[in-house]
Amino acid sequence: MQTEQELVATCLALIDGQGRLSAIERRLARTASALNPRGIAAICKAISRGADPLGEAFSSIRSASVRRSAGAVYTPESV
Repeated sequence: MQTEQELVATCLALIDGQGRLSAIERRLARTASALNPRGIAAICKAISRGADPLGEAFSSIRSASVRRSAGAVYTPESV
């Protein structure tokens, strides 16, 4: 995942229609890119193993300073 649109599409694929989206989330969902189903399966496996591919993608898409200015502060796994 290299864009927010790909990250959004991945999240939508993972919830697979289970759950309700807020109005803001629905607007964001309309920006989502198309995905390869095999990629979703690999992400599910990674999450099952305890990895955090969504968090890693988000952290690579948005810089730490951008995340901080929005109030999103993450503790490194090593801590």
